[in-house]
Amino acid sequence: MSTTTTAPFAIPLAKLQVQHLNKRLVAGIAIVANRQQQPELRKLLLLRRAPTEDVYPEMYELPGGGAEAEDETILATAARETREETGLGISNILGAFGGFEYATRKSQAIQFNFLAEVEHGLEASVVLNPSEHDTYAWVGVADNMIMSKYPMPESMSKVVADALNILRSPGIGDD
Repeated sequence: MSTTTTAPFAIPLAKLQVQHLNKRLVAGIAIVANRQQQPELRKLLLLRRAPTEDVYPEMYELPGGGAEAEDETILATAARETREETGLGISNILGAFGGFEYATRKSQAIQFNFLAEVEHGLEASVVLNPSEHDTYAWVGVADNMIMSKYPMPESMSKVVADALNILRSPGIGDD
């Protein structure tokens, strides 16, 4: 598993929506720290959904959410959702990986996943919106017990596993 270029996503949101009619556009963001280090020192940010959430309470996930009218591109959605859910600013979107489609009670959705770095990396202060998330964890790619320590829905497990596999590769985001 590797990332692909973000160029196909640097188009106006309206054009991307035309390519995916009747689907809600969603961005998932795999936030990485220590990218320049050896793979075993790299970290991935996971958020735990608040116990009051209707869907998947107290389950872990990557930051992310749906596109809004003011977002110029899905990449802008990724940046906005990262800031809203973590208080962190994206400094670099390294690439895209492993999107998927799913259904909610309200609509059909398509999620585009991005690997990104944030300003100040691990030293950054994560500030959660308590109505959405109640805790977070920087997980190491060398930890083989991530999926058992941090329960998450099956679809999110696949995305997190893909992100961790990318982080285990040498030279991520060096293109």
